[in-house]
Amino acid sequence: MNLYVFSRLSRHRRLRLSMAGMLAASALSAGAQTPAPQVFATPGVHTYAVPAGTGSLQVIVKGAAGGAGGWDDAMGGNGVGGTVVTATIAVQGGETVSLLVGEGGEGALGTPKASYGVGAAGGGDGTRQDAGSVTSALPGAGGRGGNQGTLNISPGGAGGGGASQLVVAGAAITAGGGGAGGSNSRIRGTSGNWNVPGSPAVNNLVLNAQDAQCATAAVGGNGENGGNVDGAGGSGGGGSYTGHAGAGGVHGVDGSVDVNGAPGGSGDSCVLDAGSYKITGASTSLGNPSIAANVKGVANPSGENGSISITAVPAPPNNAPSAVAALSGTATVGQVLTGSYSYADTESDPENVSATGTQYVWVRSATPGLTASSQGTVVQSGATAGASLAYTLVAADEHQYLSYCVTPVATQGTLTGGQACSPALGPIAAAAVPPEPVPVAPAPVPTLGWGALLLASAGLGGLGALLARRQLRSGRRV
Repeated sequence: MNLYVFSRLSRHRRLRLSMAGMLAASALSAGAQTPAPQVFATPGVHTYAVPAGTGSLQVIVKGAAGGAGGWDDAMGGNGVGGTVVTATIAVQGGETVSLLVGEGGEGALGTPKASYGVGAAGGGDGTRQDAGSVTSALPGAGGRGGNQGTLNISPGGAGGGGASQLVVAGAAITAGGGGAGGSNSRIRGTSGNWNVPGSPAVNNLVLNAQDAQCATAAVGGNGENGGNVDGAGGSGGGGSYTGHAGAGGVHGVDGSVDVNGAPGGSGDSCVLDAGSYKITGASTSLGNPSIAANVKGVANPSGENGSISITAVPAPPNNAPSAVAALSGTATVGQVLTGSYSYADTESDPENVSATGTQYVWVRSATPGLTASSQGTVVQSGATAGASLAYTLVAADEHQYLSYCVTPVATQGTLTGGQACSPALGPIAAAAVPPEPVPVAPAPVPTLGWGALLLASAGLGGLGALLARRQLRSGRRV
């Protein structure tokens, strides 16, 4: 489980998650029914609307098989089945998924061929010489079989199978088409008898992960025409995606060189993630082969068409976000308390820290232990904006308890979680009273003794006599 957490989860929170996981497992084991799949089996281009509430799609994407090779003096080779890719892809309800269902390649001398030596049409190949079930070119079509050589009568090559593909929001799953079986020319074996059968096509079930070209379908290679020889045409390759389509086989030569027309190669398969559209559990298996006829001059079987099976899996319930609140500070009037919290969401839905996002309240209560702000008196509130917040204790808080409560809000999924309150702080004490000032005693005034007073008096008397004589002298001069 992937958790989006700004800080650590509490032990209580982890216990809740563990219990939720056990409940979900119990619900699954109780027999929740898997929705019925929707199957697209008609070759061509389709769309699929993802139902609301879907969290993922379980898909089986099957490429078409190549046709079976033709007979000259011995059986042709079997066409190989297309690749079947089974996987799960994460999606969102309301999305549109683009689908391509491949067509099976025609067998050599397959209906509606009019000429024994004309190469069979590749599955979904609009350049075919004769119309098949799909009359216009499909992306990822199988290559057509090559024509016989012009010097005599031999079978043409068989057509390769078309690719099937699923694409949504840039994520892609491509299942390669199977190669067509080789057509027999009139060649001798080691015993000298003219009975060497054509080679069957082989699908190596290549699955390339995270190839950037996976969403672009590509046409398989055409089988080689016989040209100015006597021999069978080569068979077509299977469709696939850019750079990974099956190659067409080379033509055969009767008698002188003794080479059968070669089978076509199968196309590779691939998966590609895009953003949140992740593909998991991808595996491959082989579709049904096209078994060549053992009678000369009859139509050999065409390859089976591709198909896509889609099962919509409902998204699990989205859990609401949660928070763990805490406060710190001194429980005394005039002191500042700090409220903080941690945010968590089990689906990694980010927190909404806007003005309409996570909210906080400071709550005053007469008793501790409240679990919701409604149990007390809200004294301050607002949006947290993801930050710690402060509250200054006032006189009305004295003898009361203070709690910090947070209501977490996510930006997506289930938006609003339950309110979480911190342990209460309190009771709040009164503000500290400053001590009264201590009065300072005045400094004593110094005093003179009797002796000092007599001396001072004598001095003052002498000073007065002196001033009087000066004034008398001054009068005589005038």
